[in-house]
Parts: sequence; C-alpha cells; structure tokens
Amino acid sequence: RVCMVLCPDQKSWAQRFNNIDATRQIAEFLIEPSGHSGIPWYTSERFRLPEDWLTRIRKNLVAEIHDNLQSLYSTRTGFALESSISEIVIDTGYTWEKGYVDFVDDKEVDVVVPQLVLPRILIMSSYNLTTASSQSSRAREQKSMYESIHRYNSARSRANATDVQLINVVDGGGWMKRLNDLNEIYRNCDYALAYNHLAPKLPEILHYHMNL
Repeated sequence: RVCMVLCPDQKSWAQRFNNIDATRQIAEFLIEPSGHSGIPWYTSERFRLPEDWLTRIRKNLVAEIHDNLQSLYSTRTGFALESSISEIVIDTGYTWEKGYVDFVDDKEVDVVVPQLVLPRILIMSSYNLTTASSQSSRAREQKSMYESIHRYNSARSRANATDVQLINVVDGGGWMKRLNDLNEIYRNCDYALAYNHLAPKLPEILHYHMNL
C-alpha cells in the first residue's frame, strides 16, 4: 500500500524495480518517511531505516560479495585446472574425452585418454580453495573408483591387456587442512599430482603408459 502511494503509476513490483524514479522515491521514503503526504505518520515511522543503515548494508554487501567471489573463484580455478590437464594431453600428442566410464559405476571422468570406449588413462581433478565436507565424499568416491579399476584390470590381465591407470590431480589450500582426505586421495590412485607437477610429470606418464 505504501508503494502504491509513493509510485501510483507503477502497478507491479517489476515496474517499480525497473524504474529509477520509483526506486529513488522508495529509498528516500525509507530514509526519511515523515515528509510524504498520504501516508499517516504512525505508519510511515514503522518503515524508517536505522541511523546506521548504510554501514549495515555495506557490511552485508561485502560479506555477500566475498562469499560469492570465493565460490566463483574456486569453481573457475577448478575449470582452469581441468583445462590445463587437457591442453597438456593434446600438446603431448594424445586425444582425450570427457564423460562417463561404465566400469567405474558410470562415473563422469574429467579427462579420459584416448577415448571413453577403450580408455587407457583416467584423470580426475579437484581444486578446493577452502575446506568442505564434499572433500570427504570425494575421497570416498576416489577409493571406490580405484577399486573398480582394479577389478577391471584383473579381468583384462587374463587377456594380457594393458592396465588402465588412474591419475588424481589435487590442488588448492583447502586440501592442506584436510590431510586425512588428501592422504586417502593419494593412496587410491596410480599417480597423484599437484598443479606444479603437471607440466614436467604428466607427459612422461602419458608417454610411458600409452606406449606399453
């Protein structure tokens, strides 16, 4: 009702939010409600913002922006890590695909060399800027995945087929604060690499196993 008095030409919330004059009128009313005719003082005073409203908004905005940027940064860094891995694979002379691999319970694998149908190397990447309960889930998931690969390799060994290798690329400060989960990740793979190991180590690993 107050907004209908303040902005009689704007009939919906969408119209008010998209109209600069309307939002300015509402803001001015909240800061100093007593000067608006048509709204009783005992109603308007209930809408008055506290004197430190700007400080409160700034604090809330800073906290919200920090949380959003931290999450966005972590996500983008994770994608960048995956992109770095795929670029190294291509530069080393191999093809790769991303997708679901049936013998690891249809788990989506970040980088599969050379292809999903007959993979030779599975690469999983994880970047965590801060700690999260999902890291424990990730560690358990990697253990289950590695056990599935072992079963697959055991069946293939009877046909003298080459073993499939699992590489874990793990980075980010969040992992350093969850060493139990990190150790679980390291134990349940054939190779565990950090970002700064990728360029010197990954090509060597690829060449070795792709030429067996």
